[in-house]
Amino acid sequence: MTKIMKTLALAGCIASASTLPAAAQRTVNRGLHAPPARGTVIIDGLLDEWDLSGAIICCKDVSNLLEVESCRVAAMWDEEALYVSFRFKDNTPMRNKIDPETMPGNGWRSDCVQMRFSLDGFISHLDAWYYSDAEKPAMTISYGSMKTNAPEQPEVNRPARPVELGAEQAFRIDDDGLGYVQEIKIPWAVLTSDGKLPSPDADLRLGLELFWGDITASTWPRSRVTDNLSDEAKTVDFFWTSEENWGRLVLEPHNDLSLPPPAWMSEVRAEPQGAIPISFALQSEQYVTLAIEDAAGNHVRSLLGGVKFTAGEHTVFWSGLNDRGELLPVGEYNWVGLSRDAIDIEWRMSFYQPNRSKPWVTADGRGAWGPDHGNITAAAAGEELIFLAGLGAEAGIGLFAVDSDGVKCWSAKEAGADHLAYYNGVVYAYRSRDAYNPLGLSATGLMCFDAKTGDWLDIQAQDSDIRSKRIELAGADDVVAGLAVNQTGIFLSLADKDVIQVFDVKTLKPLRKLTLRGAGALFASDETLFAASAEGIVSFSSDGKQKILVQDDVSNVTDLAADGEHLYVSFGAPEHQVKVYDMNGTHVSTLGKTGGRTQNGFYDPDEGFFNPSGLAVDTAGRLWVVENGKRPKRTSIWENGKWIRDFIGDTGYGGGGIINPLDPTMAFYDGMRFQIDIDTGDWRLMEVGLILPDGAAEHGISPTSTDSGQAEYMNCFGGRAYLHNSRETIEIYRQREDGRWALCVFIDTERKFSWTDLNDDCAVQPDEIVHGDADADWGHAAHRWGARPSQNLDLYFSHGPSKPGLRLRLADVTPGGTPVYDFTAFELMAGEICNGIGLRDGSFNSGSHGDRGEYFSEMRLIRAAGDDRSTFWFRGENTGRWTHRLPEPGVVLFPFQAHGVADAPQAFGGELVVWVSDFGQRYLFTDDMLYVAQLFSDSRTHYTDWPDNPQPGFIANNMTPFQESFFGHFVLTEGGRYLLTSGFVDCRVFELKGIDTLKRLPGGRLVLDEAAAKRAEEIRSLRIGKASELEHLIIQRLDVDEGGNISDNWWQGREGLPIEADVQRGADVFTGYTDSHLMLVWEVRDNSPMRNSSDMWQLAFKGGDNVDVMWRAPGKKPDEAQPGKGDLRLLFTELDGECKAILYRPVSDTKAPCLFDAFDGAGRANAVMMDEVRFATEVKTTLTRGEHGYMIEAQVPWKLLGGRPEDGSKFRIDFGVLFGDESGSKTIKRAYWHNKDTQIVTDIPSEAALQPGKWAEAALSD
Repeated sequence: MTKIMKTLALAGCIASASTLPAAAQRTVNRGLHAPPARGTVIIDGLLDEWDLSGAIICCKDVSNLLEVESCRVAAMWDEEALYVSFRFKDNTPMRNKIDPETMPGNGWRSDCVQMRFSLDGFISHLDAWYYSDAEKPAMTISYGSMKTNAPEQPEVNRPARPVELGAEQAFRIDDDGLGYVQEIKIPWAVLTSDGKLPSPDADLRLGLELFWGDITASTWPRSRVTDNLSDEAKTVDFFWTSEENWGRLVLEPHNDLSLPPPAWMSEVRAEPQGAIPISFALQSEQYVTLAIEDAAGNHVRSLLGGVKFTAGEHTVFWSGLNDRGELLPVGEYNWVGLSRDAIDIEWRMSFYQPNRSKPWVTADGRGAWGPDHGNITAAAAGEELIFLAGLGAEAGIGLFAVDSDGVKCWSAKEAGADHLAYYNGVVYAYRSRDAYNPLGLSATGLMCFDAKTGDWLDIQAQDSDIRSKRIELAGADDVVAGLAVNQTGIFLSLADKDVIQVFDVKTLKPLRKLTLRGAGALFASDETLFAASAEGIVSFSSDGKQKILVQDDVSNVTDLAADGEHLYVSFGAPEHQVKVYDMNGTHVSTLGKTGGRTQNGFYDPDEGFFNPSGLAVDTAGRLWVVENGKRPKRTSIWENGKWIRDFIGDTGYGGGGIINPLDPTMAFYDGMRFQIDIDTGDWRLMEVGLILPDGAAEHGISPTSTDSGQAEYMNCFGGRAYLHNSRETIEIYRQREDGRWALCVFIDTERKFSWTDLNDDCAVQPDEIVHGDADADWGHAAHRWGARPSQNLDLYFSHGPSKPGLRLRLADVTPGGTPVYDFTAFELMAGEICNGIGLRDGSFNSGSHGDRGEYFSEMRLIRAAGDDRSTFWFRGENTGRWTHRLPEPGVVLFPFQAHGVADAPQAFGGELVVWVSDFGQRYLFTDDMLYVAQLFSDSRTHYTDWPDNPQPGFIANNMTPFQESFFGHFVLTEGGRYLLTSGFVDCRVFELKGIDTLKRLPGGRLVLDEAAAKRAEEIRSLRIGKASELEHLIIQRLDVDEGGNISDNWWQGREGLPIEADVQRGADVFTGYTDSHLMLVWEVRDNSPMRNSSDMWQLAFKGGDNVDVMWRAPGKKPDEAQPGKGDLRLLFTELDGECKAILYRPVSDTKAPCLFDAFDGAGRANAVMMDEVRFATEVKTTLTRGEHGYMIEAQVPWKLLGGRPEDGSKFRIDFGVLFGDESGSKTIKRAYWHNKDTQIVTDIPSEAALQPGKWAEAALSD
């Protein structure tokens, strides 16, 4: 067995060692060993002649992704070249649409390898991929350091395409189609400074970045693995600039290497089995969830989350630890649990998406429709196709073509444009604005596409050898108002410039300028240019003659089109119409009513338009009109003055949609009501806008417009359905007798103002308004994603993440269905109310608070005040960055919004809640916080692509709605169907099958005795990496000059104490002393250096970046666990622009007390009282920032520490670094040199408490 086969076998054992979930293990290889080639290497993708004994495995989750998303990398060498092979596991192999000729720096956007070489200091960056559109290999290279402040380097006069120097590349797809081989030959003439084989003593470095593309194969990689790091490397961020972090490339002299397993394998340690058995029996194969409760009924541990077991009897073991890895007290406990069959996610339909047969982006380019953030604003016709474009296409499509039936033919996703024209088989598109530019091309400019295929054509400006995909024709500050093209030129009108610029169609050379006051929208036929202007509609013949065709006021004209018989002119506000003229300028007809179609009422497509912005005439003479509006986004077809057909949608970014639980044929999105048929997939728009009461404006009743529009949640009570918004303001809508939906409750907590439609007349009367007293506490609308009401219409209000929230119970319901509340009866909850949802028992299921990127994202079950049960925290983990490991199964990842709550099956009891995560997956929970299932796959891991031609009922269990598919709705219909909506550019409706199989396991009594507690401590010690022996630190005296001063950079050249946070972050701490001071320096690696925005300086350790030192003076019993007099913590951070030191003394004669509890008045048992908390102004501190880190220097007077210890006397000390999120709003990780029991970052008392018995032993020395 070769060494690489042994490595694979070992990794396989890691993945299958236990039936229980395994924590994800990321590979970190430190060196790639290349044996010599045995003979001639044939570059054919077969690798038959390869010596693979030096190969390494690269994978970000060995436990789960080894067989589906990993890469084996091997290298060999000879006198001529370096050879590198990659065997990828990839279920969509060799898909990359990046053209190496015009986008050479962008191959990494899909399937690709990047190799970063530093061969004896000669630096190069090589990208290699398979250009799938042209079905050929692609390879580009650039030379030199990418560091921002790199010293000037000599110019390297070598080709940017290594094939010109003899490089070769071959690809071969695996027989099963689930991977591929990429084999590369790179001559030394490409890689080394002298073009020759490096000498044996050369310092050779090679960093690897491996990419797996998404479905577009051109926008952004779905996954990335960075590997082969230097022995010293602590980070993979900004890898392209970090030459010092690239790993060794070792040219071995012999073949058949025998290498030790990489260090990352030894990090996977078998954990001792817990001592407390839990046994259960299953009648059939099922998924099991187990949790542990204390004697009072509090959940203390979620043991299993949806783990599959076969039929029969099973026993698992509990360690005796809680979810945070803390020891629990000896005593009695109970286990509870549930079992279920598989839960299938069946796609039923999508609505508010014009492309009904392919409602999402597909690999063939024929899926979905237009932009998501923006609207379709431009249209053109040619080649029997209609071309449509708009700006703001992040998840959607910027430019595409459809046939006369609206069937999509091709897409150019990244080619968003606000002007279109067609001429001679080419679509001309111009982007004159829009900051969203993922391909890194020039921000604005002209683009050209093959009209039949959608291929993005290379264009070349005059007097330039450079071809590009986009070329700027207008000035940097110019705004293009119109675009047209015919045989005489490309015409651009510039807003506020009174000019039309004309360019040669072939060379793009400027030809002439046409002066026209107020030049705006343009259209060109074969011989004539039409232009809107301050003079009216003007025509220019091919010989330059100018004629005014229409002398009406056309200052608000948005577009022009003509078909040989008629000229079509679209007008924006206030008309919102399209006017038709004959070719002599005589008005023939007007399409659409004056003032446009309604924006608040029943939808009638015959009414016309709202802000028509683009026109095109198809080969059948029908007029296509696009509208730059949101309700709805719309493209319509008109023939002989009559409406023929609509194309309505897409959704905004993140998809969504909500469904009426009492009538599942009724659905909503962005304040629009749809009629849908879940069984046939048919849908139509019925109503736009929601009604506000008469008098709303004068009382400041103004609904909040959220990311997903008005009214983003729906539930029912008492046989009525209600729409809700619960973000900045609280709004409740009900259906009137005429079928319209109207606001009936409005609450503005900031103004302490409410209106309730007590008489159900949809008008504001004085007696329906409540103004809260100045000292009344109404709380606030919940953080960001809203606090959604319970099924019994109780409302919830927030005081932020650190104070208890409020509940407002439903008091009554009017005859017309308006909920009524008593605004003097707010009730205090037992904990914080953040984004989440209320439950029938009065508790609140609260989600993660904060932005993406925090490392622990826990869900909380907040009880009503007075409930004897404590707040329960369900363990969560957000590993945020794409290069970090994935969370283990059964652990939630950033559950930031509740999609809804619904009754569980009657035999099971209670309620079910669905949460959404930031990476596409959803989580299904019971109301008592038992994990039921993960719905969909994490978008960073292996998943199945959405089908190109979906059929209703397909199973979407292993698919992902993708990262930031924020919105959706979970509901149980009256007919007993569990429905879930999601999507990205559509409102995607799923039915959840299998929930009816939920059963509660019988549970039972458990005893945590002394023996089990001892085992629990062993397991905990292993997890936190506790040292087997106490570390001893010797702090050296520093040399001083005659003036008593030490060297400014006294720590340089010394060995620091390492603090390892993760592969991205860490620090080195340097120590020294003088007669008067303890001298400390922290050098911290952090890509968001020193950001702390704590509102309270006493809680600076919660607010972002900090460093600290723990101290126990000599004389006290060193192993005493409880802090006493003399024990202290000094915390260093930047507050109000100054580096400050904060002193924390649990026991002190000086009284400046501070209580550290979960929030004001929480009364938690683990609350920490400190006698003295103050700024330590006697400590001199200095902060120095760098690009990827910072340094803090501190001079601590011995007087503050109780006096300088005598030589040889022992004291306790430890050093830490607290890392904040990128915005510096919260602390997300704590890392210490000695004490590893510092994982918690979500509990103020735990983070404030000192643990002197776990600090290192230290002494001073001369």
